[in-house]
Amino acid sequence: MFLHFTSLLIVGSLLTAATCAAEVSVTLQSGRTVTGAVSVKTDGERLWVNSGNGGIKVVRPIDWDRIVSATIDGQKISVDQLRQQRFDLVEPEVRLQSEIIARPVRQASYQEEVEIAPRLASLDVYASLENWDYDIVADGLQLTIDARDQFGRKFDLHGQYQAELYAFKRYDFVSVPSQRGAASTRIGHWGGRLDSQAGAEPIRLRYQGQNPELDDTLAPNGLLKVRVIVPGQGVFERKVDWLRIRTWSPYRDYSELNQSPALPYYRR
Repeated sequence: MFLHFTSLLIVGSLLTAATCAAEVSVTLQSGRTVTGAVSVKTDGERLWVNSGNGGIKVVRPIDWDRIVSATIDGQKISVDQLRQQRFDLVEPEVRLQSEIIARPVRQASYQEEVEIAPRLASLDVYASLENWDYDIVADGLQLTIDARDQFGRKFDLHGQYQAELYAFKRYDFVSVPSQRGAASTRIGHWGGRLDSQAGAEPIRLRYQGQNPELDDTLAPNGLLKVRVIVPGQGVFERKVDWLRIRTWSPYRDYSELNQSPALPYYRR
């Protein structure tokens, strides 16, 4: 009777060992540790580890050359020994409700990133008051368009641009009483083509019929609205608010306030 009971215990232990897989824990080169049971998918190229509970199993593939160290049920083992004994550690097939296979994600190299077709990911515009000729009166605005691709690199623009300049203009109070004698007025409109060179180099927006430098009815600051149309990429609209459109000159401003239009400032 005792021998029969002992034999039953031995057989039961063997069955338990056959149905319960050993817990394998591997440390990767990145410092991450993955713990689970060895899957039947394991081969000479990758170690597949099962983990999870509650009827959901996550299967993770790990390249053998990424493994730094390993343990089996808390006992240290070399990577070579793990590769030799992997078939003895395979988890028995158990039917689960769901199985998720975590595919390995590989970081793209710089050469591969360069070969990927660039796309316009961000676009910013900057503008400043500039003077391009011999006199002391500002001639217009200099527009700079900064376009970047998905990797943060300079993006060569090919398309069209449109720009509009708005400023408050002083009128008779009777003309625009609702706005207290000042109304927003468009004083400039520009447009043109963009190519790889124009997209990188600043664009000159020369003042047109109304020059804030010579017209004291215009406010010294304005709003520049810019629209960039890039075929295949989209239409981008940007603005530069509170842009200085007239040179700051205390002497001229004081003279204008005191009604002295004949100034040496404007003489050529």
